[in-house]
Amino acid sequence: MSDAMPDTVRQAPISDDRRRGGGSGSSSSSPAISPSHSFKRSKSTCYLLDRRTSPPPGRLLPQPQNVMVTTLTWYPAFLWQMVKAFFHLPIINLLFLRMPLLWTSLWIQFIWECVRIPLVFTRYGLRTCFAKRRYRGDRSVLINGGSTVQTLHLARNFHAAGVRVIVCEVEGCMELSSFSLAVDSYYTVPKPSEDNCIQYVDALRTIVEKERVGFYIPTGTTVPTYYDAVAKSHLELLGCKCCTPALDGVLFFNDLSQVLDKCQIEGLPVPKHLRVCSKEDIIKLYDNVTFRADKHFIVNVGFYGCKIRHCLQMPECRKNLTLPGPVSDDCPWLLVHDTPGSYYTTCTTVHDGKMIGNVTCSIRTGKPARNELVDAWLMHFFSTLPFTFDGILSFEVCISPSRNVLPLGCQIGVPLTYVNHRSNFEQILYPSRSATHHAPHHLSVTPAMKVVESYYLPKLLYETIIGFSIKNMLTTVMEKREMVFSFWDPLPACVYYNFQILADFINKVLTEIKSSKFKTKYTTF
Repeated sequence: MSDAMPDTVRQAPISDDRRRGGGSGSSSSSPAISPSHSFKRSKSTCYLLDRRTSPPPGRLLPQPQNVMVTTLTWYPAFLWQMVKAFFHLPIINLLFLRMPLLWTSLWIQFIWECVRIPLVFTRYGLRTCFAKRRYRGDRSVLINGGSTVQTLHLARNFHAAGVRVIVCEVEGCMELSSFSLAVDSYYTVPKPSEDNCIQYVDALRTIVEKERVGFYIPTGTTVPTYYDAVAKSHLELLGCKCCTPALDGVLFFNDLSQVLDKCQIEGLPVPKHLRVCSKEDIIKLYDNVTFRADKHFIVNVGFYGCKIRHCLQMPECRKNLTLPGPVSDDCPWLLVHDTPGSYYTTCTTVHDGKMIGNVTCSIRTGKPARNELVDAWLMHFFSTLPFTFDGILSFEVCISPSRNVLPLGCQIGVPLTYVNHRSNFEQILYPSRSATHHAPHHLSVTPAMKVVESYYLPKLLYETIIGFSIKNMLTTVMEKREMVFSFWDPLPACVYYNFQILADFINKVLTEIKSSKFKTKYTTF
């Protein structure tokens, strides 16, 4: 948004800037429409009568209702409310919802423990017979997030580059990467929290010292990169290089308001946005009819937003808005206008502060492609940063009809888009000692990348059954690669499709049921 956009709602609404067309006026902007300030104070009886009979601006007149339609829709709504009230009873909720889910979860855990033992022996047998140890030198890499597909692909790529791979994951997650032939060792570490992350840092230090790890890649999937940035200084003292920015860099990239402010300083276009620091600011925005006519999303920013990121689409009705956290000066939120255009997400690899590769995926279709506008914007953005770093991060951008690239989000970590390309970035990020000795001041390996579209097996089977297109399925299998399966590493796909998908779904439902008990942590309107 331009410099004319104020910092508070009380000076100018977000929708008035759209009518001005991005003008430079600030002090002359009209205030936000609010029913409590629509009229001047008066004690006259005529004014009171006029105020009662004529609605203030921003309020819609009540529309006549069809009595027949209202009568017919009343009974289903009444029955639905009765069902919701019935299942919200503590005893009914326990008997019909929680107990079956817990019972199913226990059975899945029991079956998983029974199947896990033969899978472990099968992995060791395949690794002994077929996997060749191609480790050159003493290079070892540590990757976290072992239950995710991103970590699995990272492990396979570093294994192919001749690096010994160690994977870790927090407690309570599946062990997807532990069954991969590319993984040499697998560890479980305690999950960090907002109050205590010492145990997590100590666990990483222990792994680095024991396995003599020289390179650490935080994926930002199951652990926020904030805690990995805290651990970076401790690991670098042990001689382990971390593929993530320092704490200041993580606070910058994971805070959308700072990214937009940097773009404004450098003259890059940004979407209309507004920082809100109180519940009353959002209520006043909803009193504006023009604001309700547009689409916006809200994201938490500041120090709290760097730890746990929440991004929600703003509903049309204020009563349907529920924010998972407080709204205050210490916990601000950023309101961003959904600009019309094409939306994309990126997987950007950065080495020494310079972009060495990027894959752009369309959010609507999910297909990867190279976009020159997005690549040029990323190179310009990284060239303006005052610090250098190594890492993998993702941007959410929108290309407007006027061909402007507008940033809508940024996160440090490995996105799922990473599986859609093949590259030699692993040799660049973690080169061998001989390559570093011969070329210490520049890249010893030329960056090379090939975009390879991947497919998701359940989605492909669903589309084949619905569309009766066997030819399309065969074409997809021959020309694309599956997201999890690999011919030389088949066990992770078996674990993922037979156990992890169902276990993740049940854990998600149980988490939602558990979070429904703590409604006091949510901000309602």
